Amino acid sequence: MSAPEIVAVCANPEQEPPLGTSEHARWLVHWHLEWENPEQLDLLGTLYSDDIAWEMNFPGEYIAHTGKDAVLANYGALLATLHNLTETTLECFSTPDRVFIDQHISYDVAAESAVDSAQVRAGDQVQGRLVHNFRIADGLITHETAYFIPDPPNS
Repeated sequence: MSAPEIVAVCANPEQEPPLGTSEHARWLVHWHLEWENPEQLDLLGTLYSDDIAWEMNFPGEYIAHTGKDAVLANYGALLATLHNLTETTLECFSTPDRVFIDQHISYDVAAESAVDSAQVRAGDQVQGRLVHNFRIADGLITHETAYFIPDPPNS
């Protein structure tokens, strides 16, 4: 099964689709994923509402941050910790106010983990499914909820 194209209109961040459309919602999330790196956190922040909420659900653990500064600080710590991150999009769909993405990801956890999580331990190699639910309002991402399900050992 080949990975689906997330959005054909995403080749240029300046070609923003009309607000309030499914295409605009996917455009926001496409650039969220593209700018999810330490060098582009300032650009990532332009996609967020000031009161954005971010939630991560691991088996047996829940982490949350609220507010643009807190969410961006969390991403900075997370991205400094997760090395060799690869992702394959399995499915993506949207409405004007929601985007769902189902991915398979893998990463290595840095020797010094900056993430306060029992699920992210220094030195681990991790693979699993990551499902995102993005909420969109007034042309910005207002909420991101993610669910991570690790692959079974030796899968």
